[in-house]
Amino acid sequence: MSKIPYDKVSKVMAVGSKKGKTLYGPRVYSQGTKTSRELAKDISASSTMSPSDANLIDTAFGELVTRYLLQGYIVDLGALGNIRPKFDSKTVDTLEECDADSIRRISVQFKGSDELKEAVDKITFEYRPSYTDTTVDQDSAVTPGPDEPDNPGTGGDGGDDLVG
Repeated sequence: MSKIPYDKVSKVMAVGSKKGKTLYGPRVYSQGTKTSRELAKDISASSTMSPSDANLIDTAFGELVTRYLLQGYIVDLGALGNIRPKFDSKTVDTLEECDADSIRRISVQFKGSDELKEAVDKITFEYRPSYTDTTVDQDSAVTPGPDEPDNPGTGGDGGDDLVG
């Protein structure tokens, strides 16, 4: 299994007991973005499906998942997990006040399958300094990739972004 690269970032804390203190943390160093076109090409290479067929399935899949979410369904994505509509809401004092006006921040929530979670549990990491890494000599740091020229390492890890 390959290792996921990470770099180190710093942030000066703006609030709390550590206000003004510089703290450090790791973050995923993104390898870039895989497009649906690349996914279709890879599916085609490992099946009897053509890249065009795989692209059509991707398009239809996206349209159907969106439609189901907009209808309020939880969508089972098989080995990946499921995706569902989600919202935050403000609480009110009475049942009568509890209505659609209480709904805030509508979003989509993904929950990984047990299979995906087991695979993620086996991930290992490898340190790779980047040009944003404040802990290394910048002359030896990795330059940003073509997909994220100004902000490598934003691999959508869902964790705290210490760069802010």
